[in-house]
Amino acid sequence: MKCDEASEYVSALYDGDLIPPPAAEHIGSCAACKVRIGEYAQMGAELRKVACLETLTTAPRRQWTRERNAFAAYWQKGWESMRIPRLAFVMLIVCIVALGSTLAMVRVRAHNSGVVVLLTVTTGENKPSECALSTVDKRDSSCGFLGDVEHNMLVYTIDLLKRDGDRVQLGIRTKVLPPKTPYTTNDLATEPQQLFWFEPGSTLLVEVPVISPIIIKGNWLDHMPAFTGTHDMDPGPEELRIVSPLLLRGNDVVGDMEGASVMLDKQNWAAWVYYPGQGSYLISLVRMQGGIEAKAELNRISFQEAGSSCVLITGTPISRARRVWVVHKPDFDPNNSSQNGKYGFTASLMLNQAASGEWVPANPTN
Repeated sequence: MKCDEASEYVSALYDGDLIPPPAAEHIGSCAACKVRIGEYAQMGAELRKVACLETLTTAPRRQWTRERNAFAAYWQKGWESMRIPRLAFVMLIVCIVALGSTLAMVRVRAHNSGVVVLLTVTTGENKPSECALSTVDKRDSSCGFLGDVEHNMLVYTIDLLKRDGDRVQLGIRTKVLPPKTPYTTNDLATEPQQLFWFEPGSTLLVEVPVISPIIIKGNWLDHMPAFTGTHDMDPGPEELRIVSPLLLRGNDVVGDMEGASVMLDKQNWAAWVYYPGQGSYLISLVRMQGGIEAKAELNRISFQEAGSSCVLITGTPISRARRVWVVHKPDFDPNNSSQNGKYGFTASLMLNQAASGEWVPANPTN
C-alpha cells in the first residue's frame, strides 16, 4: 500500500478507530505517515489550548481519591461494638436456643421414628429377604422362612416381642435340616427361642449350627409396606411371584389372600395357597402330576376347571413364562386353618404326590 492510499486512514487511526491491517502496517513503517500523525497530534493540542484560553470559568482542581473496599468496611464495622434494643437481643437468644433444640429433636427422631421395623435378612449366599414387623399390630409381628442354604434346609421364624425406645426385642427360632426334609415353620414352636435386643441401623448376627450366621439389618418405617421381598416389577428368570392373590370363578370372588406373598426363584418349586372352603392350590412353572395347564399374562393366571373359567389375579407380574401349571385339591383342609387362609411354598420332592393328596406344604404361614 502507498502513502496516498493510506493517507485517508491516518486521521482515523489518530481518532482511535480500527483500520485495515495493510494500512496499519504501512503507517507503522512509513516515515512520512508518522510525521503526518504527529502533525494531527500537534493540531489537536493547539485547538485544545485555544479553547482553554477562551473559557471564562476556572476548571476545578482534580483530586485523586482511593476508593475504599466496601467488604473491608463492613468487616471492620462488624467488629465494632454496637447498641441494639434489649428486646431484640432477648429474641435473638430465644431463636438460637429454639433452633438448637429443633436440630436435636430431628437427630433423635431419625433413629426411632416409625411403628414398623423392616428387616433385611441374609442367609448364606442367597439374596437378602425382607421381613416387616409391626410394633402395634400383633397380626403383623412375625415372619418365617424355609429354603436351601449351603446345601442344607434352613427354617426360621422371627417374632417382634416388645419395643423399648429406639430398639426392639426379637425372638428367633431356627432349625437346620437335610435338604428336602418335610417340615413347616409351625414345627419350630418346640425349638428354643433366642432373644436379642436389636436397634435399627445396626447389624445383628444370629449363630446357626452347620451353616453361616444369619445377618439381620433393618430400619424404621412409618407404615406397613404393601408387600416385601422385591421392588422390581419385572420378574427374574425362573422366578414366580404370587402377591395378594384374588381368586375368581366366573364372576364370583371365591378367595382373597390380601397381603400374602410367595416369591420363588427356583423352577422346581411351587407356590401354595389355601382358601378356606375352596381347598388348596399349587402353582408351578414345571408340569405337575394332575396339574392343569394355565395361561399366565402379567398379573393373571387363567385356567378352566370343571367347566368353569377361573382367574387368579395378583398384585404384581407373575412370571416371564407364558404358562404355568395349577393343581387344585378342593378337599384339602389343614388342621389349624385360619379364617383368611394360608400360603407358602413346597419343594419338587412333593410335587408328584399332589394328585394323591399325600403331600404336605413345606411352609404354611398364617
